Amino acid sequence: MTEHAEIAGFLQVKICDSEAETNDWLQENGDLEIVEIKFAGSKTYKAIMIIYRLDA
Repeated sequence: MTEHAEIAGFLQVKICDSEAETNDWLQENGDLEIVEIKFAGSKTYKAIMIIYRLDA
């Protein structure tokens, strides 16, 4: 469990409300390691979650 806690301490999450916001954030933070990108939403709401790793 300690190993996972140490690794998880370096993970961060960014939630974006649109593709444009996501693209802007990715361009501004191009040096970060992206771990995963998840999409969720409906006709009226869209959420894009970017999981990324911070440098230790």
